[in-house]
Amino acid sequence: MQLLFYGIGHFLVDFLCAWKILCFVWEKDWIWLAVAYNFCAFAMQLPLGALADRAKWGGRLCIYGAVLVILGLGSPAPWMGVILAGFGNAMYHVGGGRVILCTTRGYGPLGAFVAPGALGLFLGGLARGQRVWGIFGAVLLLLCVLPLLTAERRLPSPAAERRGNLPILFLVVLLRSFVAMTVKSPWKAGVFALAAVIFTAWGKALGGLAADRLGGKMAGGVSLLVASVLFLFPNSPILGLLAVLLYQMSMPITLKDGVGAYPGTVFGLMTLGLFLGFLPSIWGVSLPSWQTALLSAGSGALLLRGAGRWRD
Repeated sequence: MQLLFYGIGHFLVDFLCAWKILCFVWEKDWIWLAVAYNFCAFAMQLPLGALADRAKWGGRLCIYGAVLVILGLGSPAPWMGVILAGFGNAMYHVGGGRVILCTTRGYGPLGAFVAPGALGLFLGGLARGQRVWGIFGAVLLLLCVLPLLTAERRLPSPAAERRGNLPILFLVVLLRSFVAMTVKSPWKAGVFALAAVIFTAWGKALGGLAADRLGGKMAGGVSLLVASVLFLFPNSPILGLLAVLLYQMSMPITLKDGVGAYPGTVFGLMTLGLFLGFLPSIWGVSLPSWQTALLSAGSGALLLRGAGRWRD
């Protein structure tokens, strides 16, 4: 039951952040607002994760994060709203991620936790600026985190030992983020844009389930290698959607396989890789299909080397 609350909360946090941040897309300093938000939301998960490990926080950090996101919604100043929403997002991700890593086994629960975020970002972008959706989302988020008030204050150490090579996993996350942000997808418009978001969420959840049955190497590394072939056909929406699904399947593996005694710190380290991979896209970097395929294949080969066993 707690996984359901954390997953819905993840959806709502990302929905509200997109609802707020994308209202500023016409601001003259939009690019720097986007960089500031992503820095707070992703790069700051590393120090917050280290703090959470030291204090053994989990659900309480999610509550504080939700409150910051809601405060950010009410801020009329763009920079203040961006910073509050970004920090709130980071706190919720770290808190929820740490709870899942410390209290569950396998990859499936982590995949279920991270999957709703993509859909939340997409729908929040569609609803941006519509006051009723912001208020509705904020009320739902508060109702969702209220049950977490009874969550234990200090979480135990994670049940699983580290199964992967941490530096290699970090490099895979960085490369995967870079490719995802710079890939050319001319088919991704209209109904296919929504389909791509659904396949993104489905891929993350499916990756966790597949890794529990087949092991991290098969679910993560092989899926990236197959996706690299599909990236060679950028004009096909069907093959493109399959590439998106397979490409996202590796996310639960990279988040979990490096975890040892410091789940929050490792979780934050991986999201730092997401932030670094995002930066080139700010300045308009894009890749032709053969380079996308090459980097995806390289990520798959690295994950085959750095992830856990073929079958856990």
